[in-house]
Amino acid sequence: KSASSNSSAPSRSSAAATTPEPKPEPKPEPKPEPKPEPKRRPSPSPAPVRQPQQGRPQSLARQAVKQ
Repeated sequence: KSASSNSSAPSRSSAAATTPEPKPEPKPEPKPEPKPEPKRRPSPSPAPVRQPQQGRPQSLARQAVKQ
């Protein structure tokens, strides 16, 4: 069984290399990937939202110090 699986594995890789169809497929895949990247860039915009959050714990810490 192991021999058959090994023989089938190289045959698939060689077939994929010979078939130009699977090649264009992986190309469109990496293209949509860079698109979500710019979407992740605006995600850092919530980072400034974290800054006010940090200020809140600071105010709480100040209140604790006052107490």
